[in-house]
Amino acid sequence: IIKFTPYIVLFSFTLIEKYKPTISFISHKLTFYVIVVVNLGLTAAYCFTPADYSAGAMNYIYHNYSDKVQLYCTDNNPYESFGLYNNYYRTKNIKFQKIETLSQITIKDGEKTLLIANNKRPIKDTLGISFTKVYQSLPEVLTDNLKGWASRHTMKVIYKCEKANAKKE
Repeated sequence: IIKFTPYIVLFSFTLIEKYKPTISFISHKLTFYVIVVVNLGLTAAYCFTPADYSAGAMNYIYHNYSDKVQLYCTDNNPYESFGLYNNYYRTKNIKFQKIETLSQITIKDGEKTLLIANNKRPIKDTLGISFTKVYQSLPEVLTDNLKGWASRHTMKVIYKCEKANAKKE
């Protein structure tokens, strides 16, 4: 076969040259269809994705915490986006309080305490309170493996707050 390789290569060049308009047409058409399919797929995916990343955080709280919840937030109220109130995932068991510093967090018995923050400020155990990350808007795979991509993206992170000596998990 090695002896015939130069002839096969030359013959393939002549065939390519002969059918170049057809190959060009097919490749352009194929490229067009690939672009259309990718755009339609991404458009469909974005149609079912919330515009505000706090919707996923509210969904997590709604489905995982049915008891009384004291919700602290370092940013704006997650149930209010763009000047509109989102009561879809809100229950009467959730009390919201905006805080400026972590020292404003108080943990009461019989009440779950959660902190919603963004990924711009890492939260560390402090002031006798332990913070356990229970949710973030983007999967860990995306935030760990993409060389700082997530550090440029603001996402919501939920921490469960407990007294440091009462941490069970």
